[in-house]
Amino acid sequence: MTIKFKDIAKQLNISPSTVSMVVNGRPGVNKQTRMKVMKALEEVGVQIEGKKKTSKYIRFLKYSKYGKVVDDNGFISTVTDGVDEGARSLNYQVLISTMNQDNMVEVMNMVRSDTRSGIILLGTELMEEDLHILDGIDVPIVVLDNNFEFADYDCVTMNNHRIGFNAVKYLNEKGFNEIGYLGSSFNTNNFKGRYEGYCTALNSFGLVFNQDFVMRVDSTLDGSYNDFKALLEGGQKLPKAIFSTNDTIAIGAMKAMKEYGIKIPQDVAIMGVDNIPFGTMIEPALTTLAIYNDKMGQIASKRLIEKIEEDDKCIMNQNVSAEIIERESTHITADA
Repeated sequence: MTIKFKDIAKQLNISPSTVSMVVNGRPGVNKQTRMKVMKALEEVGVQIEGKKKTSKYIRFLKYSKYGKVVDDNGFISTVTDGVDEGARSLNYQVLISTMNQDNMVEVMNMVRSDTRSGIILLGTELMEEDLHILDGIDVPIVVLDNNFEFADYDCVTMNNHRIGFNAVKYLNEKGFNEIGYLGSSFNTNNFKGRYEGYCTALNSFGLVFNQDFVMRVDSTLDGSYNDFKALLEGGQKLPKAIFSTNDTIAIGAMKAMKEYGIKIPQDVAIMGVDNIPFGTMIEPALTTLAIYNDKMGQIASKRLIEKIEEDDKCIMNQNVSAEIIERESTHITADA
């Protein structure tokens, strides 16, 4: 009988990575949770005492350059679970390291001296000019959540151009022909791709591009709220519908609009990207594009292990799609 860790995790309302940590005897799990996992495994006939541990490891390296985008909104945990599940299915364990501007030299020296079998680099905030930090690393590397077309690294990311395109397509099909873009003043490759998809869709559907409806705010929740509030105070005219480059920015803008008496979606419809949990808790609930974050993690770890075990020199860029989840923030037609 095959037992999947995610089934045990679902039963106990914990993450699959927590189950994996218990099975592999790794620290970081409290005694009560560890005992619950062991009991659940024993009930389905799995004995973990004396389990031989694998000596094969990959490193998951989280890179936070500015701390503006990589935060704890659920994205990191689901990606990490996906990386762990993909690696575990091929008998590898995952070591997690976090790197920022303050500890970059220390962490990279550690990585170069103990690179394990390979590295998955969470490169959400990574730009082309930052790739030099990987110099001198002599093991396979896969960059996750970013795409560098001309770099010699495999990349696994979301299809950002298609995300922006499909958002405009969705709003246009709802009857909106005046669609604005709400972006981040801190630009990443993901955000650039979504904006390009937005522009492509406007042109494809014969919609007018209005520079006045391209608005940019801070990437954090408080920052987007304050910046959007300042736009409204400055007389910013709003379109009938807005595509926001992510949910966090959208939620901050929604708070500001509600304070100014702007009704959502009656006056302005809005949608975001990421499907963060808070999007279902606000009023009205936020329409979004849900990205398969766990799938991205699984693809990245399996591709890395393929490169390790087969000495595969091929460079691949893989894009993961997103699914539109309609909620109340767009749940009317433009004629309503």
